[in-house]
Amino acid sequence: MGATRSRLVSLRIRTPRFRVYAAKAETVSKVMDIVKQQLALGADAAASLTPESKFTDLGADSLDTVEIVMALEEEFKITVEEDNAQNITTIQDAADLIDKLPSVRLFSLLWTHHLGDLGDRGVSRGTC
Repeated sequence: MGATRSRLVSLRIRTPRFRVYAAKAETVSKVMDIVKQQLALGADAAASLTPESKFTDLGADSLDTVEIVMALEEEFKITVEEDNAQNITTIQDAADLIDKLPSVRLFSLLWTHHLGDLGDRGVSRGTC
C-alpha cells in the first residue's frame, strides 16, 4: 500500500512589529537632514528616507557613520560615547540616543546660571 502524505498548511498571521519611539519628531527630522547632507543623497534616496532607514542601506561605510555621529555631536551639542556610537545603525537609533543624552549646552547654561548666582553672592568664578 502506498503511503499518503498529508499536507499541513500553516496559517501564520503576521502582526506588525510596533516600536515605541522616544525621540521627538523635530530630532528625527534634524537627523534626517544631517544624514542627507553627510551622505550627499540624491533626491530619490532623500525622498525615501524613513526613521528606520539603515545607514548601510544608504551606502554608508564605517567612516561615513563616524562622520554622521560627529556631525550629530556638533549639531546637538552632545558627546556620544564609543559604545553608544556602535549601536547607532538607523536614523531612529540616532534620534532616540540624542534625546536620551544630556545636552552639553543645557549643562553649560545651568552651570553659567549657577556661576552667576555665586557672583551675586560675592564669590568669584576662579574660586569654584
